Amino acid sequence: MIEGGTLYQAGRSLSDIYEYLKYACTDGNTDIKYTCESGAVGSGFITELEGQEYITAQSGYAVTKASPFGTFAGGTFFGAQGVWLAGMTGTDANNIQLTDANGTWGSYARFDKVLTFLENRPLNEQGYPFQFYDATTGREYYPESNASTNIVDVADTGRLFVALNNLRNLNNSLAPRINNIVLNGRSDYAALVASIESDSSSNSIYAYYYDSGFASFWPQQLGTVPSTILSNILNSQEITTYGVSLPNAPLCTEPLLSSVFELDNGDRPRLMSLMSQVYLACEAYSKTTLEYMAPSEGSNSSAWVYEWVVAPNGEPWRITDYAGNLCENRHSIVYNKVAFSFLALFKTSYARNMVVWLEDALPDPVNGYYAGLDNYGGIYLSLSNIGNTLILDAALYALHEEA
Repeated sequence: MIEGGTLYQAGRSLSDIYEYLKYACTDGNTDIKYTCESGAVGSGFITELEGQEYITAQSGYAVTKASPFGTFAGGTFFGAQGVWLAGMTGTDANNIQLTDANGTWGSYARFDKVLTFLENRPLNEQGYPFQFYDATTGREYYPESNASTNIVDVADTGRLFVALNNLRNLNNSLAPRINNIVLNGRSDYAALVASIESDSSSNSIYAYYYDSGFASFWPQQLGTVPSTILSNILNSQEITTYGVSLPNAPLCTEPLLSSVFELDNGDRPRLMSLMSQVYLACEAYSKTTLEYMAPSEGSNSSAWVYEWVVAPNGEPWRITDYAGNLCENRHSIVYNKVAFSFLALFKTSYARNMVVWLEDALPDPVNGYYAGLDNYGGIYLSLSNIGNTLILDAALYALHEEA
């Protein structure tokens, strides 16, 4: 452990701490340092060494002789394996990347890995990303990609842009790479802007969400498009279901929840108003039918389906397949991701009881949360990165609200 707080309090910077750590290991430095010898990770016995002899926090760790405590680049301190920098200030929280005793990377290394993939991933013949990639190799995942007829998936691209915009806002040192990927990279995303502009007449919450991603990178052309779509939704004629009024516009919880959790574009009060009505409709449905309701999109009996609060045809509580055909003989899934989101947002006994019901019936989430249950005994054990992303969104929201 490195006590950085004393240096901070003396008015020093993170770069000053790094310079001190380099000095602490130079030839001739006899100040005592402590290292762990022998034993497995996290065990062994403490050994005293002079600074000039210090190499790693424990024998067997990765060795960087030039900078045994860590490196410093681009304003970020990258700690060596097992090194902990204590007393860090909040202003530097995003500028310190640590590697734990097991060699696990910090957030910056993960960001870099994702951006490196985006910069180098193989593209289709039109110069756009394939529909699916193999997470192990980073290459095109042929079975699903070959089945796709889309040159580019505008919705998934917009979702990616939401994430990249949030990342560059979190860590502006990554902004040049992110901007280059989106605005000057190998894929001509600017060619899609005209089609996004035409969405101004849409009343789809899906269009609102993914167009917000595009608008964050082309604000002059698209800055007003998402807000206009939201106005179209809220100004639609109303329908009433179980005593709750909803706009007669296509409404699915997945893009609405993602918008609430992930967007920071000035629309939050209106989004929360719509979200509240959708939640109240789900709770009213449950109280009347005695069945939990937390609908979304996902894999249901080996097919990808959309569980609508209000379907595109104006009817509530309908399930459609990818082509928009009604699925009459499928039970609605009570999704973990939606139940957790309801609990984070509204903290009601209904949401809490629904989460407990799901947790009691589903296996422990060793590798992530499973999709959910239906009200007739069906268990859906698919593991989805999208579903678990929404659960993490909800958890982060709840932590921030508590703070």
